[in-house]
Amino acid sequence: MKPAKVRLNKIEDNWEEITETIFKATKLLKEFGYTNQLSSAYILSAVAYYIFKKKTIYGDTQDLWLNKTLVNLRNQGESAYLLGHIFPTAGESTEIYNQWLLYYLHEYSDVIKGSYFGHSHNDEFRLLTLSNKTSPILVSPSLMADKRDPCFRIYHYHIITNLLTDYHQYCVDLTKTNKLDTLQVYLDYRFSSEYGLLNITGTSYNHLLDTLRSQDQVAIKYCQNFIGRPSGEKKCTLNLARQLVEQLVIN
Repeated sequence: MKPAKVRLNKIEDNWEEITETIFKATKLLKEFGYTNQLSSAYILSAVAYYIFKKKTIYGDTQDLWLNKTLVNLRNQGESAYLLGHIFPTAGESTEIYNQWLLYYLHEYSDVIKGSYFGHSHNDEFRLLTLSNKTSPILVSPSLMADKRDPCFRIYHYHIITNLLTDYHQYCVDLTKTNKLDTLQVYLDYRFSSEYGLLNITGTSYNHLLDTLRSQDQVAIKYCQNFIGRPSGEKKCTLNLARQLVEQLVIN
């Protein structure tokens, strides 16, 4: 692997091009604030509401687009998955943003079959309690090395029903990668076998929540996944695990 100074010089040489790309992306977010349809997944640019410190969301272009899209899907008897960056109640989400996003997750729970976010760099989830069911909000760890190995997920779904059945989480072993100068990827865990569940639905996550509350060993496992390798096993205490479990439900 190249010495750090050489790598930094390489970054400096390309910094103008990098910043130009960032400015272009920022301009795109400011003008549109969202990305349109991608198969049956719809991508919100939740970051836009953080970057531009918008005081209102209702009635802007993304709000109008999202409302129209969800109404059309409902009328057509179709469903969708919602993707974004900042999840509701995240550390840097605003109250107006939380209210706005939770409104859509509640109002269109018959259309939105799942929602997936990032932002916290942790492996976690939230459960949104609805009148007659629970909707899971899944948060994936980051590809950026933030006090843990970088990770990504591959979701599995039923090709007929589009029901999400599982996800496999892969991570990069930074210690081995630096030592061997070759990317070293390992399977971190499979959701189904890690928590003993058959699919990724509100019913399954309700069962998982009950298990986390009643079985300390599973709560510790969740805590270790939350923090990630290489430090998860060292830092997770039962007290911390219980604190994390109590944060899971959004009313």
